[in-house]
Amino acid sequence: MARRSTHFSFSAFLLTLACFPLPCVCAEVSVPVSDSKGQKLPPLSEITLSNGDHLKARILSQSDGKLLLQSELLGKLLIPESAIASINGDFPPVALTALGLASSALTATTSQPSLLWRILKASKGSLEFGFQDSFGRRSSQSLNLRGDGEYIRGLDSFKASGRYYYGNYDNAVSDDRFDAALRYRRDLNASYFLQASSSYFTDHVKEITDNIELSAGGGWNAFSRPRQSLKMGGGLMARQRRVYGNDSGIMTLADFFQEYTFKLNDRLSILQYSSIQYSPVDRALYVMVNNELQPANDNAANFKVSFNTALKGKLSNRLSLNLRFEYEFDNTISNVSLKSDRRISSTLGYLF
Repeated sequence: MARRSTHFSFSAFLLTLACFPLPCVCAEVSVPVSDSKGQKLPPLSEITLSNGDHLKARILSQSDGKLLLQSELLGKLLIPESAIASINGDFPPVALTALGLASSALTATTSQPSLLWRILKASKGSLEFGFQDSFGRRSSQSLNLRGDGEYIRGLDSFKASGRYYYGNYDNAVSDDRFDAALRYRRDLNASYFLQASSSYFTDHVKEITDNIELSAGGGWNAFSRPRQSLKMGGGLMARQRRVYGNDSGIMTLADFFQEYTFKLNDRLSILQYSSIQYSPVDRALYVMVNNELQPANDNAANFKVSFNTALKGKLSNRLSLNLRFEYEFDNTISNVSLKSDRRISSTLGYLF
């Protein structure tokens, strides 16, 4: 296959960002509960530590720059204020004042960090890099870059991710893909949530110039335990795809997803995600194959299946080693050899 120059359609990507539905800022009301003696307890707070860990606990008291917390899982904890990055998404002194507690770090001259810095400080995520080069009778090279980050404030969570793959086998481009996604999720209660997402990708090997998807729906927390959790849900998706020389228009699909996390121990964890997109409307696409525009088979069903799983191992508090298996089958691609993608990759990651 002839190698094509790699380029990104930044206008389409900016359009994706612009179309991402921003949530309304809602005031949250916490209902206090009572202990065995009938005394009201403080509300649960979402606490982010400086090392990136998240903790749900009640703040019982504050003294000498330390907080006494009550966690349903860990019991009572005494943590220095300096070890806390945010409380319910706010800078600790401001959050403690809102909860009616005094903070040793709060003075009349205290300068508060900017909103962007507070969001970055309270976010957690990773940056990963993988590269492979082999030569001999046959030569191949592959590059794998990815990054993701998540910010949680109360019942709201925001997640962003991006990936870039490039592969070359015997001087022929075998992979050349970039994708990015944004997701907003709001917990309605312990069992159900709403979410909206937008994504963009371009794949020059499959002759896809731009693919923009916007979706909205909800889901169910099947279970959430200290070591494992399972979420599943669905919704409706609007997709617009452009291939070389043709625009498919906007199509509506049903979207179903499933997320599973299993923590083997403090250093090893398994993350698994799968999704199915389906439309009863047959695809009406023309694709470029061997520099010729060819019609797709109108009788083929319009569906796409994705399955991704990762084994993540922490080498230290900041470094990780990751092994991934990724599979994707897109029936809207008319070239049979390009319908499915299978990748096994390893990356070195930096945790923040």
